Amino acid sequence: MSSQDVISRIKELGYWRILCHPLTYNREFFPNLPTTRKALEDAQVRLRGWYYPHIQYTNNGHGGTSCGQDYVESFCVSSHYNEIARLYQSGQFVHLLALREDFRHENGWPTEEPLPSDSPKFIDFIGILYTLTELIEFIRRLSNTNVYASGLELSIQLHKTGGRRLISYDRDRELYGEYVCSSPSISYQNSISSDDIPYLESDFAVEIAKYFYERFTWLNPLTSVLKDAQLRLLERRF
Repeated sequence: MSSQDVISRIKELGYWRILCHPLTYNREFFPNLPTTRKALEDAQVRLRGWYYPHIQYTNNGHGGTSCGQDYVESFCVSSHYNEIARLYQSGQFVHLLALREDFRHENGWPTEEPLPSDSPKFIDFIGILYTLTELIEFIRRLSNTNVYASGLELSIQLHKTGGRRLISYDRDRELYGEYVCSSPSISYQNSISSDDIPYLESDFAVEIAKYFYERFTWLNPLTSVLKDAQLRLLERRF
């Protein structure tokens, strides 16, 4: 299976497209591909059983790792986990990540989670928060290489959201009401100064999550509930 096969599979259904790059371009900030690969590995976030981003260490039918002219990448297809992550020598990071919810019928979906029968497309609001929390932590760790010394441009897109409903898998945090997105995609963009990058904290991920919730017409989420859920992730309490 090639990386292009994985990209095609991801884009069939809902997916995240995450892009971040330094404000000043230096094609060879990382002098070679081995140092680029090490930077990716060192920044990986391991809060859940499936790390962010996933790094494949063997090439097989479920994915692989490869190098391009100026980048390293890892891609995988495993049950409902479908993603490809690429880090360039310039420090640009690109991540395509399929929504687990859209691959729920494949082997390995946690059957104890309730599945809404009246909506073909949905997304768990805690899943959004967790993904964004892991992303911000990844960026903070990658910034330890000074690759973002000039600042950072961050773009987060959620695709195929039209008609998609926001739900909760957590029975202790049920959503009451219908929160449905009417836009085909949601885009968030932010330029972050070099002074602010070292101080990126989990609160920033909460604010980005609220931006996405608003596009589902959920306008009043309780920040305390979000922070409590996030703390469970950060402390690995599930």
